[in-house]
Amino acid sequence: MSEVKSFFLDAFKGFVVSEKGGLCSSRFQVTVKVGTYLNKAQIKEAFESLFDVSVEGVTTLNVAGKKKRFGRFYGKRSDWKKAYVSIKDDVRGRSFMERNDGVA
Repeated sequence: MSEVKSFFLDAFKGFVVSEKGGLCSSRFQVTVKVGTYLNKAQIKEAFESLFDVSVEGVTTLNVAGKKKRFGRFYGKRSDWKKAYVSIKDDVRGRSFMERNDGVA
């Protein structure tokens, strides 16, 4: 596996399944969890190379980790980055959305 492909696989954490994500899928948008060190251009390049689709745009937001309590100790979950990836409405985009209908 090439070094670039390996970098993209490490950066891509998975799909975010939520009610809003389901509503976005009708507009050819997919919600994904990505590494906090990535910018929009890198997310676009990674998504296009991993899934072989054309990406129109990427919107990102940083999600702060929740504060949790473990008995008498306080802790915090890790911060993470969420990305809304808009896929072009073409043949490859439609087939990708049909394959991942239950996930994205």
